[in-house]
Amino acid sequence: MEKVIDLPGGAYNYGSETKQSMYDITKEYINILHREVELHDRPADHNLWMNCDKARKYGIEFSDALAGVVRCAKDYKII
Repeated sequence: MEKVIDLPGGAYNYGSETKQSMYDITKEYINILHREVELHDRPADHNLWMNCDKARKYGIEFSDALAGVVRCAKDYKII
């Protein structure tokens, strides 16, 4: 939060940019967990892809979505 407190006003996207679907991210995550889970893919109802170029211009970077989920799982000792 220290990095964003002095940013110029405006709307910024804060999150992971990805071109992967939630299905693909979930499938990879389940493989990392070495779990057997039946997944069902379906067409996306809407696009949640973010463009964080504006935040990046001020030195604010985020990991990709899968890396963030894996880091969280490690923090909680799930993996």
